[in-house]
Amino acid sequence: MSGTGIRRTFSLVLLFFLGIASAQQARTYRVPFHAANGIILLEVEVNDKPAVLVLDTGSRFSAVSQQISGLTVRGEVLELRPGEATHGQAERVTAKLRLGDFRVVKPFLAVNLDTVQRQMGARFDGILSEDVLHEFTTVRIDFKGQTVDFEK
Repeated sequence: MSGTGIRRTFSLVLLFFLGIASAQQARTYRVPFHAANGIILLEVEVNDKPAVLVLDTGSRFSAVSQQISGLTVRGEVLELRPGEATHGQAERVTAKLRLGDFRVVKPFLAVNLDTVQRQMGARFDGILSEDVLHEFTTVRIDFKGQTVDFEK
């Protein structure tokens, strides 16, 4: 193989690996937030409407208010998994969530958040929890810039 052929082969191999590396680069979705009473309130969209969700890393299931879901939540307890139920009234719903440029349709719990809002001293439309956070490899909170980066 001539020197030109080797260089061309090396160039093609290098371009191939650079293409793989760029395809594997993480994608970051930046979401603004504001804080109230020590709570991080994300500014997102749910069902194509502006919404505020509490970032709750200790909760397993994301929830939306009955107003966002369009449901009036009945007085039944929803069993989530065998032996596990919500501590209040909830119904399963499917909602479209937008975090920055990231969009996903996921199951949520529709709940009445009135009591929780009074207890927390903040107004919000739902709770973003572990089930959605597992979509990402990294979640980074920038308190000074008041943004949360979701990296996929």
